[in-house]
Amino acid sequence: MSAWLGLGHHQQMGHHGESGTKTILIAEDNPTDRGLMRYAWSVAEPGIDMFFVRDGLEAVEYLKGEGKFAERTKYPFPDVMVLDLRMPRMDGLQVVDWLASNKPIEGMKVMVLADSSDPDKAAQVKARGVKLVQKPDNVSLLIEFVHGLARA
Repeated sequence: MSAWLGLGHHQQMGHHGESGTKTILIAEDNPTDRGLMRYAWSVAEPGIDMFFVRDGLEAVEYLKGEGKFAERTKYPFPDVMVLDLRMPRMDGLQVVDWLASNKPIEGMKVMVLADSSDPDKAAQVKARGVKLVQKPDNVSLLIEFVHGLARA
């Protein structure tokens, strides 16, 4: 997957968990979609450390190590961040803009999942050079998507 958002390194922030395991941060507000993502990752890549947040604001708090995410050994920096485009408080596009301004970690891959309900925001994500993927509409496609993402 070539259209990843390349991010610079921020001096105050570390990288990865102690075990060296790949870490995925998924920002998804829909509990059903979170459950499906958890299942797909456990089937496609059982060794992946998954962390879920409910919206873009929690994703930023996670990356900044604020509040409940302050303990870096418990909440390591992600190798990959998957954002839902439409979320409350702070949507996927706003997180992409925050990432571009703050550059929290070098080498973190970012992608945005979108449905067809907001083509204007989807176009804005693409214009910022971030990988945009149509949300898979069944579990088999989701597992295939996750397997491909883990190999990227």
